[in-house]
Amino acid sequence: MRKLIATVPAAALTTLLTFAGAAPAGAYMYIRNGYTFADTSYAGNVPGSYFKTTSRYDAKQGYLYIGLTGYDQICDQQQAAIRIRGWDVQTAEWRYNNILWVANPCKGQGAGTIAVPVRALGVDAVVVADGLRNLTYGRNTVRIWYQR
Repeated sequence: MRKLIATVPAAALTTLLTFAGAAPAGAYMYIRNGYTFADTSYAGNVPGSYFKTTSRYDAKQGYLYIGLTGYDQICDQQQAAIRIRGWDVQTAEWRYNNILWVANPCKGQGAGTIAVPVRALGVDAVVVADGLRNLTYGRNTVRIWYQR
């Protein structure tokens, strides 16, 4: 059984990732050749839910492209999910909120890519946190992009 960290209401926007297990490596976040590579295996994450991200900011278009690979590592009824949020410093509010999840709750895997219009939304930073769909998300986040 999974240990719950915090109860969070479902987000307004949702997208389904289609999927089919893998084990996480040690947590990392690094930048190479304009791409940011990160994962959610940090302290404070939700056990059994693991995501890898590869993101790139297109300055000409004002979009942050995020490639996601998710792993549901426990066979139960809960779907591994990732919450992606964009923060605006000037208004001190979340301007972007999206939830994506692994379709197969029994050690499923999936991948997809999304485009976040950070310039149009006035977003200064984008963070991700793993969790369980419609249930909980980790207390820690990984910042995958910020306005420099």
